[in-house]
Amino acid sequence: MDKIRYRLVYNRQNTLNRQGTTLVQVEAYLNQRKIYLKTNVYLKPECWSREGAQVINHPQSNELNAMLYEYILYLQGIELGYW
Repeated sequence: MDKIRYRLVYNRQNTLNRQGTTLVQVEAYLNQRKIYLKTNVYLKPECWSREGAQVINHPQSNELNAMLYEYILYLQGIELGYW
């Protein structure tokens, strides 16, 4: 069984909502298939670092980054449970 690869994706649809924010999603990739999982985190474009794939210039940036990475760890735990 192959390992699923996870990464954070910001503004996948290249659109902003009425508040000027867009969704952060987790991309799960396995055997040339991708699925996108919702994180319920909406950010403005200036609060996202494309190079580091993390939250910057936000009052709760540390907490949001921790929450996003904990979600990825949660998904990896589910995956390991199936092995």
